[in-house]
Amino acid sequence: MELVKEHLATFLGVYGITLNDAKVLILPKDERMRELISLRAFGLSELDAVRYYVALKMAERGLVSAPNAAVGQPFFIGGATMGTFPIPGATGPVGAVPAPKGER
Repeated sequence: MELVKEHLATFLGVYGITLNDAKVLILPKDERMRELISLRAFGLSELDAVRYYVALKMAERGLVSAPNAAVGQPFFIGGATMGTFPIPGATGPVGAVPAPKGER
């Protein structure tokens, strides 16, 4: 990068132009690398960019575990979709008919 900046500053100096800073735009031919660089441009870390890229590819194929890949959490097949919390004094599901007193 510095070498490019030096050569460009020398070239432009002939025309009386002072170069303060130079940016190099990397445009790889590989589509995967372009997408990863785009995710990095949003401010994601390298690890997060890879996770989001994988999650996007999984979502394109309709995999339900794509959100888990994005946040880096495991996906358990057949896991409960909702958490359950114990309710003090409850003996069964809400709306269930209570069992007769002799059968408890």
